Amino acid sequence: MKARAKINGMDVPRFETFSTAGLPPRRRTAYWNRVVRSVVSAAAFDPVDPRNFSAELTRVRIGDVWLVEVRQDAGSLRIPASKAPREFGPMWTIQTVLEGECVERQWGRETHLKQGDFALYTSAATKPYEAIHRAPVRTLVLAMPRHVLRRYLPRPEDVAAIAMPGDRGVSGFASTLLSQYWSRCRTESPAMMRPQVMHGILELVASSYTTLPEAGSWAPSAASHRARAVAFIESHLLEPDLAPGRIADALKMTTRNLHYAFAHERETVSQYITRRRLEESVRVLITPEERWTMSGIAHDFGFYSASQYGRAFRRIFGMTPGKYRHRHRSVGPSARSHAPGSQER
Repeated sequence: MKARAKINGMDVPRFETFSTAGLPPRRRTAYWNRVVRSVVSAAAFDPVDPRNFSAELTRVRIGDVWLVEVRQDAGSLRIPASKAPREFGPMWTIQTVLEGECVERQWGRETHLKQGDFALYTSAATKPYEAIHRAPVRTLVLAMPRHVLRRYLPRPEDVAAIAMPGDRGVSGFASTLLSQYWSRCRTESPAMMRPQVMHGILELVASSYTTLPEAGSWAPSAASHRARAVAFIESHLLEPDLAPGRIADALKMTTRNLHYAFAHERETVSQYITRRRLEESVRVLITPEERWTMSGIAHDFGFYSASQYGRAFRRIFGMTPGKYRHRHRSVGPSARSHAPGSQER
């Protein structure tokens, strides 16, 4: 299943939709639980009225972020502890209510979200999650790995499961922008679905959290330096001469301050660059339509040679690029893309 299409020669993210429409009523709850569990193992949705239940999920990936719209009738969703997402690994989500309202529980907090409000949650194995809505609800979910979210929020745990109002202040502006952005992604130019646009939106969402008392201990200067550095790295990721010295010069900061901005992360500046290049190369490596050689992939993704690329790849993925390609190409399309009620566009 392709995640992208080409329009006028430009790669465009492809939408996927999963719906209970057209299914017999007796099969809808089971089908919807299969859809939910394809993302989060052991998640269980219990509708209030199984006979008349309907639901639909539409998703698209933009860079490192998944945008997911979920529309479902009244019911409850529970995810127990010690269960990690099957497909994407532990994720963090920013959930915005587009229509209706719901109650969500995690981190020992209960959050009541009405239309326009948003809150931050995690699928970490130690944090059970519960959502209850007593009427139909439509939500927009931004899902991303923790290391991506930390480009914008240094310590997301501090502000998890706190309702951000959608009717006032910076959070209200961010909520309106999120809703309008999603609508335009589905109806307007593919240029809306660029990672650079998503970066700006996440910056605004993150800024709405800085006024919370829970965020008082953050080091905003270091977080700001890191966010600027990450933005520069992402824009120049495939250039072979990308290195800490060049990044510091471009951002008019010292190399020491640049390294300090990454000091509390799990990787250095150089390690971050290498990992991101490898992650991007994987998309080409496992695409059946592509016939690139290892030397070609290495060169196009910022490595000086196939051997350098191979050594770095093994450190991150634990196997050679060739073995990784064979293993993932042999899996074939995901079974859920052929399930009843699913479609692509």
